Parts: sequence; C-alpha cells; structure tokens
Amino acid sequence: MLPFSREKIAPVLKQIGSNDPDLTSVNLCHKRITNKQVLQIADALGGNTHVTEIWLTNNEISDESSDGIAKTTSAGAVGYLMSALEGNRTVLEVYLGGNKIGTKGVASVCNMLRVNSVITDLGLEDNEICDDGARMLLDAVGQNTTLQTLKMTGNVVGNDSPHIKSINELLKRNREVAKLLFEAEHPELVTHKLRRPEKEKEKERKRTSRSSRSRGGEGRKDGDRRRRRDGEQRRSDSKREGRPSSSNGQRKSPSGSPRIDPSAEAFLEERKRTVGDSSGGNKSLMNKLKGLGVGGRKSSVDCVMKGATFV
Repeated sequence: MLPFSREKIAPVLKQIGSNDPDLTSVNLCHKRITNKQVLQIADALGGNTHVTEIWLTNNEISDESSDGIAKTTSAGAVGYLMSALEGNRTVLEVYLGGNKIGTKGVASVCNMLRVNSVITDLGLEDNEICDDGARMLLDAVGQNTTLQTLKMTGNVVGNDSPHIKSINELLKRNREVAKLLFEAEHPELVTHKLRRPEKEKEKERKRTSRSSRSRGGEGRKDGDRRRRRDGEQRRSDSKREGRPSSSNGQRKSPSGSPRIDPSAEAFLEERKRTVGDSSGGNKSLMNKLKGLGVGGRKSSVDCVMKGATFV
C-alpha cells in the first residue's frame, strides 16, 4: 500500500486549516501517514477550533527525524504534533496506536500532558513503549487532572507493571473528579437525581401495599394462634381445678348437676303449674261422676278422659 499521496491529503489539510465547522473528527487511520505529513497536520491544527478527535492509528509515524524534520523540530514529528496540542482547547481525543513513537515520542507526549488540560482520551497501544516510557507517563499523568483513558496494550511494558497499575489508579481519580464537576455544572442532566416516572412510583406503591398486607396477615395469624393457645391453657387449668370450661358445651354447677338458665327454669315452673291445674280439674269431674253411681267401673267417662270415643 502506497503512502497517502499529497493529492489525497491536501483536501483534508485544507478543510482543517479553514476551520470547517463540519469537520470535527480527522480520521487518517491505515493511510501510511509519514512523519512529514504529521508536520502538515500539526500546522493545519494551529487555528482550528472545531476538530475534537484525531485518529492516526496504524501508520508510519516514528520518533526518527529526517533532515527536513530536524530543521523544523528536534523532537521529531510526534514532538511537533504534541507542541501544537499543548495550547489547543478543542481536541479531546488523540489516537496514535499502531505506530513506532518509542521512548522519545513518549517524552514529547508527557510534556504535552503536563500542560494540556483538555484531552480526555489518549491511545498509545502497540508503540514499542518500554518500562522507562511507562515511568515517564506515570509522572505526567500525576500532574494531569483531565486525562481519563490511556490505552497502553501491546507495548513492551506489560499491564502487570507497577507503573501501569499506578497510572490506572490516577485515571480513576480523574474520572471521579470529572463526574463530580459534570454533576455540579449540569444538575438537570444527572439521571439518578431526576424525578421517577409515575409508573415507577405506582410500582413502588404496589410493592409497599403488598408488603403491608403480608405483615397484617401474619399479625392476624399470630393473634389467632395466641387466642387458641390461651383457650387451651384456660381449659387445662379448669380441668385441674374442677371448674367448668367456657367452651365445653353445657355449663355445670359446682355440685356436678347441670345448671339451668333462669328463664328456662321459670318456663318449667309455669308448665308444671298448668299441668297441675288440668289434673285437678279432671279429678273433680271424676268425683261428681262417682256420686251419680257411674264411677265404679270402666265406663265411657274413662274413655272420654283418655281421649277415646264411646260407642
């Protein structure tokens, strides 16, 4: 694949240099961009205020300086680009993965991080960075409060390096600070503080109601069990003391005979009186019949008295 030609990169450079508001992301990945073309991109970014992303992954960018580049900067193409980004206030993301910036290029990146307070994402994966480069990055990230993501996979230094672990801790701190600042500046956009929709409130009310009913049902069951237990205890105590039980059918008097309700007892007395009067009337009638001489034998009077018909 041939390097990105001057004719192909010229429109992109013109668009960047003219500060075109429609261009917010410069994507030149897999274009075999050379160090000289990186210098051109850096120059075009000088007056741009709309580009927020620069993608230069998997190109031919290195920390070497050719004659033409050495006359422009002693830090090489990467150093020249980083110098252009030091004072830039709009570029938030820079991706240089898949190149060969090495330790010299990392030193230029660290100088930019100590000054820049805008960039949040930086990609340096697969760039032949060793442990010394990771140590320099650790020092630079420690002085930076805005960088939140740093991609370092595929380098000589491994992810288990203590320098990489310390860098990750610093990045975590920066993310937490950025979250707090965002919530303070935009309280209306903080989702966890927004009012819950009515449907969510209704669900919560239903859950609360079900929970209350469940607790009430358990309370009623406990009350029933407690009352049954108390009743059994009272019956047991009554049996031991010889007293009548309140739930054992007919009440008994202390003597052991059934105790009759007063109203029922009055009714029985009245009945006895009525039956007695009826019996006395029958005896008076029999005496009168005997006086007439018809009461000595079984007669029709006896039958009448017994409810039979005499023929």
